[in-house]
Amino acid sequence: MITRRKLVFTMVAFLVGFMIAIQFQTTRKPAARDTRDIWELREDIEKEKITQQELLYEIQSYESLLNEYVSKQDKERMKTMQLELKSLKKEAGLTKVSGQGIVMTIEPLFSEALLGEPIGYVTDDLLMRLLNEINLYDAEAISIADQRIVTNTAVREVNGKTYINNRPLPPLPVEINIISDDPEKMHAKMAASQAMDDFAKENLGLTLDPEIKDKLTLPAYEQHIPVKFMKKAGEDS
Repeated sequence: MITRRKLVFTMVAFLVGFMIAIQFQTTRKPAARDTRDIWELREDIEKEKITQQELLYEIQSYESLLNEYVSKQDKERMKTMQLELKSLKKEAGLTKVSGQGIVMTIEPLFSEALLGEPIGYVTDDLLMRLLNEINLYDAEAISIADQRIVTNTAVREVNGKTYINNRPLPPLPVEINIISDDPEKMHAKMAASQAMDDFAKENLGLTLDPEIKDKLTLPAYEQHIPVKFMKKAGEDS
């Protein structure tokens, strides 16, 4: 009887132990699976972080290259604009210019003592006709008595005095400097100019230096040039 009880007790204990073992394994497996998923998730997160860092680095690299490209473009654009501005200023007479050319001089044809009357003065009409003829032969730059002649130059007569760029023409002799791309042609044309006869009628001599100058330096136009029909970018119309 006692032996049978021991056997039953042993069997029950075995079954209980077996069930506990199964339960223990059942509860452990999900825990192991969850732990593995967390580590995998962490690894994935780390991988994503690395990928994101690489992407950010690549973006920064491209942005740097783009900024460098834009900067180079801006520099090239600025350089082009500066060259264009310099060229325009030169063309407008706003910069000092040097080059080959010829020299003409206006001086009295005869003295007052010989004529017995005051020497005539250079009228604005005489100067304008002379300037028109010089420009007809494609002069690159002109100055009269160190006053640069540009398209805005005003030559006018006020109270018996001739003004250039609002400056009175100095006493004679007055020197005219002309820079030309073809100084030989300019010299030949002005040597046969009708202007010499026109000046002679006013008792004024217009002489041409026989030598072509290798280098003449003309001053820049100093007056303000008003700009019309323009406004700053961005202003309302």
